[in-house]
Amino acid sequence: MMRMPRVLVIPFVIALSLIPFGRTLAQGTLAQGTRASVGPTIAKAAVGVHVDRGSAMTPAALPKRQEDRKNVAMMIVGGAALIVGAIIGDTPGTIIMVGGAGVGLYGLYKYLE
Repeated sequence: MMRMPRVLVIPFVIALSLIPFGRTLAQGTLAQGTRASVGPTIAKAAVGVHVDRGSAMTPAALPKRQEDRKNVAMMIVGGAALIVGAIIGDTPGTIIMVGGAGVGLYGLYKYLE
């Protein structure tokens, strides 16, 4: 029969004595007087997506929009410039139409932003 040296046996016995027999790790972490739930529960038997009502989140407030009057006015001026440029015609009318389109589109961009 083979004998184990005491240097190996003593640390092994000390390590075994520190292990808590008869208690599970989950039960050992609970407070005194409470018991861990063993087995299936009604709450855990449900399937599907569950909404956590405990941490109700409120939606973030939208940033306040600046007044839309300036943006609407820019769109109106741009549209008027398109009409005036079409009436004038030729190269000067085209330049006015392109400028009016730029002003109107910028006003639309700021309005939708």
